[in-house]
Amino acid sequence: MSRHAFVSFVTLCPLGIALLTSCGGDGTSLPSTCAGHAELCDRGYDQVSFAATHNSMADTDSQRFAACQTHDIARQLEDGIRGFMIDTHIDPQDPTRALMCHAACIDGEASLETGMRTITTYLRHHRDAIVTIIFESYVSADVTADAFEKGGAMPYVYAHVRGQAWPTLRTMIETNQRLVVFTDHDGGNETGTYPWYMDQWQYAFQNPYAATTALDFACGTDRGTDAPNTVFIMNHFLTAPTASLALATSVNPYSVLEPHVHACKTEQARNPNFVTVDFYETGDLLRVVDELNGFIAP
Repeated sequence: MSRHAFVSFVTLCPLGIALLTSCGGDGTSLPSTCAGHAELCDRGYDQVSFAATHNSMADTDSQRFAACQTHDIARQLEDGIRGFMIDTHIDPQDPTRALMCHAACIDGEASLETGMRTITTYLRHHRDAIVTIIFESYVSADVTADAFEKGGAMPYVYAHVRGQAWPTLRTMIETNQRLVVFTDHDGGNETGTYPWYMDQWQYAFQNPYAATTALDFACGTDRGTDAPNTVFIMNHFLTAPTASLALATSVNPYSVLEPHVHACKTEQARNPNFVTVDFYETGDLLRVVDELNGFIAP
């Protein structure tokens, strides 16, 4: 049997045939990779590193205020970004609606519902993708949940139970719970109304974020608790006084990013789970994340 015939034969799960592959709970055939690599499938969520962006919703392509990225979230997803730091504010014209905006909301800002629809569409068409949102939220959990519901995100959200082991990527893909959501405000817990809307500081920790030069980069725990929390969100960006492509170009190259990551890995005795940068397309973010996961380019 040819390789092409083999592939066609084992992807018939929608017809109820699952001879040489497994199917998800929705009846679709499952991918052979997890987050792009078969080797990651049996690692826990907190044992994998992901490329992430700071103020992901503020991009120059969309002419957003105080931009920290060049491209929008849809393009970021296509380019391999899997962690998104997003600020949310109440729409001045509608108190029941959340907008994604940085520092100030001006005319034309995208709604959180629109952002969730973008992410949901990507998850629907990329079954091996695991996506994480890290909210800096100035809206209520109710308003956030409404945007998730309208944006079609609810089938994908994952709710973790504090103290238990994080699931493997394979398990998250099998159950189709591939959207992890942390928030710094109004987060829930296992018995709350929205257990998937997780209090960031109950599960994760961060190194300092207010760096104006590369000399300011540090690795100690600044927010959250590094034990028993196991999700390490590593900040690597400059604000002097605001983000800029020039600043990112100076610190995103391998020669600056890799030593900072290595120092934080050593000090925290664990790999960063999210390496978060501004203007991700400049420098070597994806290379450094691949190396953290054990994939060294030849």
